[in-house]
Amino acid sequence: MKKLFTTLFVAGLMFAGIEANAQKIGHVDVTQVMELMPEYKAAQTEIKNLQAQYQKELEEMKAELNSKAMELEGKAATMTKLRLQEEQTTLQEMYGKIQEFEQVKIPQELNAKQSQVIEAMYAKVQKALDEIATEKGYKYIFNSNPQAAMLLVAKGDDLTNDLKAKLGLK
Repeated sequence: MKKLFTTLFVAGLMFAGIEANAQKIGHVDVTQVMELMPEYKAAQTEIKNLQAQYQKELEEMKAELNSKAMELEGKAATMTKLRLQEEQTTLQEMYGKIQEFEQVKIPQELNAKQSQVIEAMYAKVQKALDEIATEKGYKYIFNSNPQAAMLLVAKGDDLTNDLKAKLGLK
């Protein structure tokens, strides 16, 4: 009997030790929350405006190239061969600059702006998540958005609403 009692007591201590070491795990859909933030909507508008500005610049550059090409076409018969080649080279350089602007500069600038905005928003979300974790005793909070490059936790507590409340979002 004493042996049974000792065994049960040791098993109880082991179970209590396991329970004491259990760590709270939660998950939150960060993308869903960020899309509700006022900063997100302002950033989307700013990026669309920047994109429209670049599109306008691109159209102006293309119009100038077309104008010069048509002008050269009209004058080509009266030009020397050397002068014609110089003008064609100038047009090719303009075309190259347009291609670089369209395929390199515009995407780089838009991506940089988007990264800058997302980084600022993420810092705000991270601060709120740190506060939630401290207040509610969570050791780990994972991003549960399937498109995010984070572990998806299916059995943790969903803290999305807590994060929304902490950030004052509906």
